[in-house]
Amino acid sequence: MHKVESTNSYVLCHLFDQPTHSSAMFICDRCGVVKEECAEGVEDIMHTLAAKNGLRPAP
Repeated sequence: MHKVESTNSYVLCHLFDQPTHSSAMFICDRCGVVKEECAEGVEDIMHTLAAKNGLRPAP
């Protein structure tokens, strides 16, 4: 189960066979449908971009 802050709702996790995973939520502005996609590696990319800009992600 994932909390979707922008819609103040919850969606069922479809990656339940992967207990620790990175995912991206795609939300349709028209109908509000939320789709989860596996996004392995996105955390590393975000950390790299943050470091390039002199920032540190919160723990």
